[in-house]
Amino acid sequence: MKSPISYLAAITAVCLSTAFTACSDENDAPNQADTLQMVSSSGNRFTGDGGTLEILVNSNVDYKVETDADWIVRMAARSVPVNGVERFLISPYPVAADMSPRTATVSISYPGTETITYAVEQTPQETFRFKVTDVSASRISSKGGEITITLDTNVDYTTTVSDPAWITVLPDTPKETVTLSIAENTLPEARQGRITFHNAESGDATVEFTQDAFVKEKGISTAEQLIEFAAAVNSGASLEQWLDENEEIVLLADIDMAGRQWTPIGNLRGSVFSNSTTTLGTDGNPFSGVFNGNGHTIRNLSMSTDAEQCFGLFGVCSGATVTNLVIDASCTLQVTNEAMASACAYGFVAGLADRTTITNVTVEGMVLESLMNKGKSKTMGTIAGIVGYACSSTIGECRFAGSIKHVRSNMYDNSLGSGVAAIAGFSRGTASLPTTIEKCTNAGDIYAETNRVAGILGSTSGNFILRDCENSGTVHAGVSEATKAGWGSGLRVGGILGFSSSTKAANVCLIERCTNTGTVVSDADAKTQTGGVVGLVRTLTLTDATNTGCVIATEGSILGLVCGQLQCADKPTVNSCRAAGSIARSYTGSGSSIWPVDAVTITADNYFQYAAGNVTGTNSGIWTTDNVKF
Repeated sequence: MKSPISYLAAITAVCLSTAFTACSDENDAPNQADTLQMVSSSGNRFTGDGGTLEILVNSNVDYKVETDADWIVRMAARSVPVNGVERFLISPYPVAADMSPRTATVSISYPGTETITYAVEQTPQETFRFKVTDVSASRISSKGGEITITLDTNVDYTTTVSDPAWITVLPDTPKETVTLSIAENTLPEARQGRITFHNAESGDATVEFTQDAFVKEKGISTAEQLIEFAAAVNSGASLEQWLDENEEIVLLADIDMAGRQWTPIGNLRGSVFSNSTTTLGTDGNPFSGVFNGNGHTIRNLSMSTDAEQCFGLFGVCSGATVTNLVIDASCTLQVTNEAMASACAYGFVAGLADRTTITNVTVEGMVLESLMNKGKSKTMGTIAGIVGYACSSTIGECRFAGSIKHVRSNMYDNSLGSGVAAIAGFSRGTASLPTTIEKCTNAGDIYAETNRVAGILGSTSGNFILRDCENSGTVHAGVSEATKAGWGSGLRVGGILGFSSSTKAANVCLIERCTNTGTVVSDADAKTQTGGVVGLVRTLTLTDATNTGCVIATEGSILGLVCGQLQCADKPTVNSCRAAGSIARSYTGSGSSIWPVDAVTITADNYFQYAAGNVTGTNSGIWTTDNVKF
C-alpha cells in the first residue's frame, strides 16, 4: 500500500500534466475557467497523538483556507495560486470526558467556485482520570506531622484546605502526590481537617482526617522537675505526675543543672555491702522504677559529698532500669570522705545498683580529685564512671569517655579495699544472677592511688560476666595511700579487670571477647600484679581476651601483657588469648600522661614470655602456646 505522501505525489504529477499540457502556447489557448477541486487527502481520522493532515488541491486561483477549530493549524500558505498540497497540524488530544471523537471542518473556498469542505475527526488518548488511591494516615497525633495523599490523575487540579491555620499544602511536590503539613494541636479536644481537590473535568474529591487532642506529656523537662522528682522518690511520695503511659519516668528535654545542689534520686542510707553480702538500708527509699533518658543530656550537674554513703545521679537503685541517657563533659563528681563510717559507693549514674539494669548510657564527666579514707579497718569504698557497686545487675552498651582525675584511699584488704574503674568499681552476684557487663567501653583516662584499678571493672568477688568490652584509655594506679601508711601492699591493676577474689568452681566468672588497647600503668611493689587484660586470674574463664596496648609496671613487680598473675591452683580456664603491644618497666610523665621508657615491642618470637607475668602452681596445660597466641 502506498504511503499518503507518495500517493499524493503521483496524483499531483498526473493533474499537473493534464492541466498544463495545452498551455505551451498561451497565444493560441482560450482563457481558462476558475478551478478549485480537492483531488485527495491523507485521511480525516486521527488518534490522540495528533499528526499532519494533507489535502491535494487542484486550483488556478488564490483561494481562502479556514478551519473552525484551534486544534487544526495550517502549516504554510501558498505563495502563488497553483496546484499543490495543503498541510495542517493536528494537535494532540490527550484526555477527554469520554472516548467520543471531536470533530472540525477545513474549508477551502474561492468566489464563483464550489467550496471544498473537509471534515476531520480525532479520538482522545484517554478519558479524564482523577482518583485518590492512598492516604498515609487518617489520624495524626497532637504533635503534628505530615499526611501524604497519592493520586491517580491526568488532569490539572487546585486544592483548598478546611483551616489553613494548621493545615498547609507543601509546595513543589509531584502532580500525583500531595503532602500536608499538620501543625501541633494545643487544644484539649480533637479536631477534624480536610483537603478538597477541584478539577473542572471530574468534579471535587475530599480527603478527611482527625488530629488527636493535646495531652500534656508526663515526664521531666526542667532542672526543677528533676529535683522535685528526686525528692518524691526519697520521701516515698507518689510519682504519678511523672509516670508516662508506659509507667516510665521519661526525660522530655535536655536538663541543665547549673547552679543547683544535688541530692541523689534514691538517697537510701544504712545499707550494708561487702564482697559477700548486700543488704539495703531502711533510712530512705531506693529508686525502683524505669528512668528513660530518651536520648537526652544532663549538663552542668555538680555532685560532691563528704558524707553520703551511696552517691551519684542515683544513690541506690534496686530492681530499677536506667537507660538512654547522656551525662556530658560539664558534669563532675567529687568525694572528700576523710573518715568513712561504713562501706561507700560512688558513680556518675549510681552509687549502688542492686538487681538493676543500666543500658545505653554515656558519661563524659570528670571525677575530680577525691578521697576515701577509713584507716586500717577493713571496709569497701568504690568510685566509677557508671556504677560504684553492682550486685546481680546488668550494665550494657555503656560508655565512659570522661576522666577520673585522682582518687586516693588508705583502705586495704585483699578482698575488700578501694576499687576504681570506668564502668563499675566493684561487683558481686550469684551463680543464677551474675553481674553482667556487656558491650561497654572506656575511652577515658584514670588515675587512682587505690589498691584495685581497672578500665572496666575494678574488683569482683565472683559471679560476673565481662563480654565484648574494650578499654582504650590510660589506666594508672599510683602507690596506694594504704601502702604509704605501711599497712597495705599489692595492687591489682588491669585494662579490663583489676582483681577477682573468687576461688569457687561453682561461681560464674567469665571474661569473653574483651580487648585492651590502652596503656596500663602501676607504681608497684613486689606483690603488685598488673596485666593488660586482668591483674590477677584465679577461678575464671578467659575466652578471646586480647591486649594490644602498652603495659608498664615498676621494676620488681609482676606484669604481663594479658595477665599479671595466673594462679593455676585455682583452676582457671584459658580458652584463647592474644598477646601483643609493648611492655616497659619505667615511664616518664605523670597521672594519665604517660610515656614508656625502653619499651619492649612484642613480636611472634617473644610474646609468650611476656603474656603472663607469673604463672603459679601446676600448669597442666592451662597456659601454653596452644591457647595463647600472638
